Amino acid sequence: PKDFTRHCEEVEKSDSERYYTDSELAVIIKGLNGYYKDNPLYMPPYAIELAIYTGMRVGELSTLKWRDVSSTCISINKSAKHNRLKNEFSVGKTKTKKSRVYPVDDQITQLLVRIRRIQEEHGVLCEWIFTDGNGGYTYARNITDCMTRLCREYKLNGGGITKLRKTASSDLQSAGTAKPIVASMFGHTPEVNEKYY
Repeated sequence: PKDFTRHCEEVEKSDSERYYTDSELAVIIKGLNGYYKDNPLYMPPYAIELAIYTGMRVGELSTLKWRDVSSTCISINKSAKHNRLKNEFSVGKTKTKKSRVYPVDDQITQLLVRIRRIQEEHGVLCEWIFTDGNGGYTYARNITDCMTRLCREYKLNGGGITKLRKTASSDLQSAGTAKPIVASMFGHTPEVNEKYY
């Protein structure tokens, strides 16, 4: 819990603990394809794949709506919240309380088209991209649990969605995207991006 973590000492992690390699990402994609084949309506793997491409936070992924996506960008404007004391789930603002946009490329478009087609075929299409199949959204915890299972199954050093987020940021910077632009796409300041990503 955040009340306690502020009293903890930060431990420097190695690169292998902070980022996935290209070969590890290939293993993750292979695992996701297995999930798609076994249960095409199970939405957490699709959310994980979108996290690979965009570095979105898990709470942002779970509450993404079809109306948030255009042909050119994704509007990231809300996030899932969980009150652990009351065990209540809600949708609120993003972590930074600010909306941002992320550009859409062919990989993202193809993934979203695939998700929509599957939902239409099974009659579960609703406002949420990662639907629970009953008109609601998939909880962030389900996405995190799926990522944890996948890493264990393929014996990958964990780190989950946050590690995918850091990898996506690093890949964009390595490809020559200016650091202020990357920071803007990920919803934090250039200083935070430099220190943690």
